[in-house]
Amino acid sequence: MTLPKALHRFAHMIDDFEDQRGLQNGYWVHLKAGFFNAPSETHIIHKDTIKDCVSLLREVEVCSCPDCREELSR
Repeated sequence: MTLPKALHRFAHMIDDFEDQRGLQNGYWVHLKAGFFNAPSETHIIHKDTIKDCVSLLREVEVCSCPDCREELSR
């Protein structure tokens, strides 16, 4: 899968899980340490398309939670 350059800055990993019936379950963008999805207060963006995931990048903010601080200190 080719990712837009804007997504590379924030994305640690992208999963496109399919359920047991072979149906697409959207894209799960796991954000790099130090970033979080502000509206959902998580370190993940979940949308049906990559385009929708990219549109949520403007909602990504810097994170200083204990887990991110620990990961960034390594």
